[in-house]
Amino acid sequence: MSSWQAFSISFEVERDDLVELTIEGNVEPSVPANFRGHPDNWAPAEGGESEITAITIKDEAGKAKRWDGKLTSTESDDALEQLRDAAADYEPDFDPPEPDYD
Repeated sequence: MSSWQAFSISFEVERDDLVELTIEGNVEPSVPANFRGHPDNWAPAEGGESEITAITIKDEAGKAKRWDGKLTSTESDDALEQLRDAAADYEPDFDPPEPDYD
């Protein structure tokens, strides 16, 4: 299985007022299940795990600082789902090197 990749999303929570957070997390690439062909070649789905590594909020000066609040269970699930969506939509900005024919 490939290594985990880091992603960052904007996330809003409702407290006394609307709080805009930045949530950072890691997402493990997923491999879909394979149930084609002979049953000896079948394999279950693997990977797709995600975790929140940091939650920050901007202070009055616009600098990111650690958020002291807690996400509800539903908010945490929503944030993890958004991290997985960000990973699924991710297309690396990679230009293959030009061949060197010298």
